[in-house]
Amino acid sequence: MKNILIYLFLYLTMNCTGHALAEDEIIKNGNFVQDMDYWSFAANVADAGGQASAVVKDGILQIDINNPGKEPYAIQLIQSQIKIEEALRYKVSFDAKASEKCAIDVKIGGLENTGWKDYTNGESAGGTIVYLSTEIENHIFEFGMEEKTDANARLEFQLGTISASTVWIDNIKIEMIGQNMSKYVDPSVWTANPNKVVIPEIKNRGAKLPFIQYEAEDADYKGAILGPTRKFGEIANEASGKMAVNLNSTGDYVEFTLKEKTNSLVVRYSIPDSHDGKGLTFPLALYVEGVYKRDIILTSEYSWVYGKYPWSNDPQLKQPRYFFDEINILIDEIPTGSKLKLQRDSKEKIEFCIIDLIDTEIVESPLTKPENFLSVTDFGAVANDGKDDNDAFDACMKAAVEQNKGVWLPAGVFNFASRDRHIGNVVIQGAGMWHTVLKVDGNAFWGNGNNFQMRNFAIYGNTKFRVDTISEDGFRGAAGKDSVIENIWFNHLKVGVWSEKNTDGLKIQNCRFRNLMADGINLCLGTKNSVVENCHFRGTGDDGIAMWAATYNGNDEPSQNNAARNNTIQCPWLANGIALYGGKNQAVEGNVIYDTVLNGAGININTNYNPVPFSGFIKVQNNTLIRCGSFTDKYKYSMKGAIFVCTSGSAGVEADLTFKDIEIYDAAYDAIAFEGKNRVRNAKFENILINGAGKWGIRTTGKSVGSAEFANVTIENAVLGGLAADSKTFEIIKKNGSKGW
Repeated sequence: MKNILIYLFLYLTMNCTGHALAEDEIIKNGNFVQDMDYWSFAANVADAGGQASAVVKDGILQIDINNPGKEPYAIQLIQSQIKIEEALRYKVSFDAKASEKCAIDVKIGGLENTGWKDYTNGESAGGTIVYLSTEIENHIFEFGMEEKTDANARLEFQLGTISASTVWIDNIKIEMIGQNMSKYVDPSVWTANPNKVVIPEIKNRGAKLPFIQYEAEDADYKGAILGPTRKFGEIANEASGKMAVNLNSTGDYVEFTLKEKTNSLVVRYSIPDSHDGKGLTFPLALYVEGVYKRDIILTSEYSWVYGKYPWSNDPQLKQPRYFFDEINILIDEIPTGSKLKLQRDSKEKIEFCIIDLIDTEIVESPLTKPENFLSVTDFGAVANDGKDDNDAFDACMKAAVEQNKGVWLPAGVFNFASRDRHIGNVVIQGAGMWHTVLKVDGNAFWGNGNNFQMRNFAIYGNTKFRVDTISEDGFRGAAGKDSVIENIWFNHLKVGVWSEKNTDGLKIQNCRFRNLMADGINLCLGTKNSVVENCHFRGTGDDGIAMWAATYNGNDEPSQNNAARNNTIQCPWLANGIALYGGKNQAVEGNVIYDTVLNGAGININTNYNPVPFSGFIKVQNNTLIRCGSFTDKYKYSMKGAIFVCTSGSAGVEADLTFKDIEIYDAAYDAIAFEGKNRVRNAKFENILINGAGKWGIRTTGKSVGSAEFANVTIENAVLGGLAADSKTFEIIKKNGSKGW
């Protein structure tokens, strides 16, 4: 590609006119009154097959295309020597039409010395996608210059591979419109009243959970309320409800009145990182009815990452995120109605101690070893000694498989150093997720066989930043036929469960996924007939649940006939609550999703990451989305809806896509949004309630293509209005029963 662009640059340099550049203009001769002065036109670039000519007729540039070529860059109109300055924001505008509807790429970028950067950071390799119709229309997009000032940037119109035989372009402008807001700060002028929408009690949706969650901001407190905020980079934006309580000073507290008795406590909190990124510890005092009980030792060892994706533990890279962690402890039983207080007693100097929420529940006594099970302690494992138990576990599992018995993990903490532990055709059972803990480095288990079962224990990893080339997962690989993962607590891992080819009929149920660097669950690479049900997710570093019909390792089979049912997903600090990337006959039903943060929707239907295309049906039904949607730093200033249908990838959505009986409350930006260059074939929305949106109730961006039907759709409290039909190539079909738009 570099050779192509070097050739093109030389061609353009030799054909540029020698007119001096006026200081008060960025684009020269944008209305072509001086014929082609300052402009260069090239076809058949690098033998890419394009044949075309450009001529100014009646003051408009007319480009006739005889052969569109094999690549978008095969035919180009370029103006060079444009100065684009760091930290400024620009508006690009031009008038254009084509002999038939088509999409072209428009780019403001650098030369080879910049790595051929696209300063607009558009969705395609050629820049920002612009859709042309057969009528002259004014096209506008904005971008912020995030790179260093470039006095030799250039504007490119890439016209290769398009279907139109003629394109007309006129009135081209680039205007500086102000200072650029950092992409790490929420760029929207968000005028909704955050968290003021009344959200009713959610019934018959989400996971049926054994614990009660209490929000710190709803408790009695002495300290400072943080939030509500949707601004990326602010700690409260990652909190449940976008609010938390900061215990600023010694003596500050949060006090909760218990609705039911408890003998356990989970605290979600944030304390500062250390200067070297290795984390701090801080004692938080626990009181019951005013009586001191113990200190709870908080740590930031596993929270706080920095820099650009996929993150680092180096605070010098700035751009921090992943602020919260959790600690869970067993305590003496506290009766219903008692007051449980978390208080900052320590005089240690620490900038803040932020409490987001607590969970309480009655934890039953440890389970006992079932018949026909072999205990790892009989093979040399010793609980709570901090020593590696790999050899004992491997020996126990080998014997269990040979004797057709199960593997028993008694109460206690067992340590697994990094090793490939392959499981198949075996049951691994613990004494309960509160009682049996496996502390692991690397992957806990690799799938290898059919009909394995994992039940009733916790897997705690040691993942402190994300490395996409290695696996540090609770389970990864082929789960075979009819395997079960049940009552497992996944914490401080990269991914909870990542299933791959040859997974058929996997059941993941009643699990907890907390504080992860990537997905909670990914039903990937041809996984089929599998279900995720009654699970709870909080603080995942990528999609809570993903169904990705991935094509790596030569796979061409779709992930199919999978379902995500009755799950509760909270506070993913990156990406979506639930995301589908390609696949066939998938269902998302009965879930409740809260508080997305960055690059994420509540539910995302997406063709990125080169999946096997959507086919069959995609059914999204009976879901509730609360404070979902976010802005994305990947495609600067793009906003993701609470429901987001994106076809910017390799294909459109040709499956029967239906959304039914959906409630959307307090969406950050658009409640329902469409974006992408490929077609959405007649999506259907029925019985949808939207109450609260920071921007639009429904929006089709200027880059979206396709159609959608809406029946009985009610929109209330959308700040900018019910509908923004920004795309001329996306049809909105409004049917009976709709209100507010």
